[in-house]
Amino acid sequence: ARAYGTRMDQILTDVEGYEDMGEHFGDHVFQVEIDYLKNNEFVETLEDIIWRRSKLALHIEDETIERLKHYLGEKT
Repeated sequence: ARAYGTRMDQILTDVEGYEDMGEHFGDHVFQVEIDYLKNNEFVETLEDIIWRRSKLALHIEDETIERLKHYLGEKT
């Protein structure tokens, strides 16, 4: 909520519980957030997501980054 403010309702439109948030990559990063960034913030790479758009890299572990790379189809 801190990162997205009033846009949280857009991200969580069809979410009623954790099971609706898609894959959990670790460190409280869920597929619904990544999909929102891809579809609405025009991110194309992991770098876009974790540094340019969200600053997630400041708070997530290497394992989470590897899971995100896999989801995005990037080589590890």
